[in-house]
Amino acid sequence: MVLEKALAAGVTDTAEIPGFIDSLPGHLMHFYGGNATSATVTSEKGGPYIIDCGTGLRPPGEELMRGPAGSTGADISRS
Repeated sequence: MVLEKALAAGVTDTAEIPGFIDSLPGHLMHFYGGNATSATVTSEKGGPYIIDCGTGLRPPGEELMRGPAGSTGADISRS
């Protein structure tokens, strides 16, 4: 999204980047994460357990939502 905005704004030189970033709405100026590692374990009964779900939760979460969890729900345990 930010790259698309930069291209639309005509940013063509690295010297223009700081000014462009300053012009962005607050929710696009700062970010965290970066698709951190997430591990998925499947139980003997076939149930998935997602361990250490930081920002890397998005890909396995999207995969789960395409399956039965997307239509029936899922149990979430946080610690």
